[in-house]
Amino acid sequence: MTATDGCAWTATSNASWITILSAGSGTGNGTVSYTVAETTTSRSGSISVAGQTFTIQQKVANPRAGKKK
Repeated sequence: MTATDGCAWTATSNASWITILSAGSGTGNGTVSYTVAETTTSRSGSISVAGQTFTIQQKVANPRAGKKK
């Protein structure tokens, strides 16, 4: 994320399956890393950073893809 020097910011997740790994807060420029838990259904959640919302959509891969009949 890009911010003015000295500008404080915080990153938060609105879903229990999205975890902020590092840089949950800081001042000035920074990088926010996150991970998502595995799922068996498609879902949508978001991360808010410095008042901006970033949507994360997780889809389930087709379990039959790549299997030969």
